[in-house]
Amino acid sequence: MKKINVCFLVSGLLLALLLTSCGGGGTGILSKTPSDVIKSSINDLKNKNYKGIIKYYIRKDGVAFTKEDTLKMTGLCTMAGNELEKKQGLKDVQILEEKISTDGKTATVKYKMQYNNGKEDNQEATLNKVNGNWLIIIGN
Repeated sequence: MKKINVCFLVSGLLLALLLTSCGGGGTGILSKTPSDVIKSSINDLKNKNYKGIIKYYIRKDGVAFTKEDTLKMTGLCTMAGNELEKKQGLKDVQILEEKISTDGKTATVKYKMQYNNGKEDNQEATLNKVNGNWLIIIGN
């Protein structure tokens, strides 16, 4: 059961990270849309900037990562990067839909990742706005 949860988490992380690879440069995440945050996190995964990826994530309970969480996340990023290599890299990421709640505090982004091996994955990420920044929610 634990392996299934880890595989699911790695798959979701990989997808989320890959989406961000299409995003803009290294400016802060403050002025970005939820879709931009997804693309930026995927870009960091694609570039193996695992420490950079972590800034886009927050725990489901809204608490920032602890040192232990950061170590776990770095490990998950490494596994996600390896999965990306198995798929011969990322060809394209397409944002299919972005929905921001009426109160502006949460958002859902649906996206499609296309790999160089011809396979595709549809993913969905939930984000919360914290201190003006959109952050991807991770965890149960």
